[in-house]
Amino acid sequence: MEDIRRIGNQIKTAYPQIDILVNNAGLHGFEQRITKEGFSEMIAVNYLAPWLLTHTLLDSLTASKNA
Repeated sequence: MEDIRRIGNQIKTAYPQIDILVNNAGLHGFEQRITKEGFSEMIAVNYLAPWLLTHTLLDSLTASKNA
């Protein structure tokens, strides 16, 4: 999550307006792995990371009239 927040802030700085955001990442793990934040890695990648990235970029998305 720390990396998602960092990269989201870098994108937001570089692009004050974003017309479209495609969250296209997914993971299916055969073994349970836990992130350093304590989340299941599959839940973190498939659900939490897209939400956090969108939330971090929300100002840039709403700055575009067509987002």
